[in-house]
Amino acid sequence: MSTPFRIVCVTVVLFTGVTSSWAQEALVDEDQRAVHRVAFSPDSKTLASGGADNLIRIWDIEKKQVTARLKGHGGSIQGLAFLADGKRLVACDLYKGVKIWDLATKKVLKSVDADGGLYNFAVSPQGTNVYLGCRDAWVFKWDMESTDGASLPKLRSDNDVYGMAFTKDGRSFVHCDGGGQIYLWNTESSELIKQVKHGASTTWVAMAPDGKTFASGAHDGGVKLWKTGTAEEVEAFSNSEGDVRSICFSTDGKSVLIGTAEGHLKFLNAATGAVDRDLTPHDGPVQALATSPDGKLVATGCLDGTLVLTQSAAKR
Repeated sequence: MSTPFRIVCVTVVLFTGVTSSWAQEALVDEDQRAVHRVAFSPDSKTLASGGADNLIRIWDIEKKQVTARLKGHGGSIQGLAFLADGKRLVACDLYKGVKIWDLATKKVLKSVDADGGLYNFAVSPQGTNVYLGCRDAWVFKWDMESTDGASLPKLRSDNDVYGMAFTKDGRSFVHCDGGGQIYLWNTESSELIKQVKHGASTTWVAMAPDGKTFASGAHDGGVKLWKTGTAEEVEAFSNSEGDVRSICFSTDGKSVLIGTAEGHLKFLNAATGAVDRDLTPHDGPVQALATSPDGKLVATGCLDGTLVLTQSAAKR
């Protein structure tokens, strides 16, 4: 029989104008520590979170409760992604372990070790390959049908690898590193298409829903949009608070969402860079950020251990 644990949920409403407000709910589990990653299931009913306590928590969004704690990673959780069937979850940790979890049985289906500690990963649109970003400046490619970690193909990077994303068709792959470089790769030939410099230490990249552009964010507060096929810069925006810790697109692609070191969640207009909304769900760095596939919610995780759900549309 499993040991009971205490769940406390707090609802907070933040006002950003006279007539508009955004409902926010904090998801709290006992002994929860720094949250590094969050991911929504394809049906938007489940949220996975992971961080410094080496645990993956599975949340029922409607009930605001933890339904499972997945134990088995040897380091802090650095990557989370549901596969398309919603029944399996891919996770990686700082001490090089990558696991595919069966959410029905709460057991590991497959696992592999990279040659170094991992900061992030991206799953191909076809759901067959995982590209692993390593803190010793390599990107490893893992065929999920294989369990062989000794001969993982490598793509080079000049510095430790952070943000990673596939194009919509899976033919290209982009990643950024701690030196401010952005790399665009051909996934079929593993050839480097282009390498460009963001301008500062780059923390994250995210692909637009239509696959035509991708966004990058950096420690200096800069946010840039790039053409997917050529890595040509399209737009450059600036976050006045500085230090972009996480970034993603809204489900409809009209907004670029950023999480900052000061606890802000900002909705930038993807066409103009104007700040459409500026919320403060946390008191510390927003390290984790994701939008639900149905477009209704935004999940943010902070280094202080807080996890918050924000409605993506205002109440009138």
